[in-house]
Amino acid sequence: MDSYGPDLSLVVEVDERQHDHPVTHVDKPDRLTVSGVHRGEQRRIYDERRRSLVPAHGLTLLIVRTSQLAVDARSRLLRVVPADDPTLRRLLDEAPATPGHVHDDGPDLTSRPAYPGCPDAQG
Repeated sequence: MDSYGPDLSLVVEVDERQHDHPVTHVDKPDRLTVSGVHRGEQRRIYDERRRSLVPAHGLTLLIVRTSQLAVDARSRLLRVVPADDPTLRRLLDEAPATPGHVHDDGPDLTSRPAYPGCPDAQG
């Protein structure tokens, strides 16, 4: 969770590229975490839990993708307020006013490419 606004019942999550696509140097598919899966698979599990548990607690989950904001050639956030502000305002305006929803303009998590080394993973 990147931001929480209790007065708005709003949780904001900023998802970088590795939330939608395998990124070997981030996922480290050759090394397992203490939970027995590599970081890419662990991230997928955490993302799914966040998508179900946050709304289950009566909160709106707003997912912002770095691809929707100003980034450099390596997809790192530039934090350019004049460029990002209209996008963030639009996303906030479009987020459901009723708590307990997920608002995500990005790709469906189930459609992500599978992570290498995890044949049973959906991505």
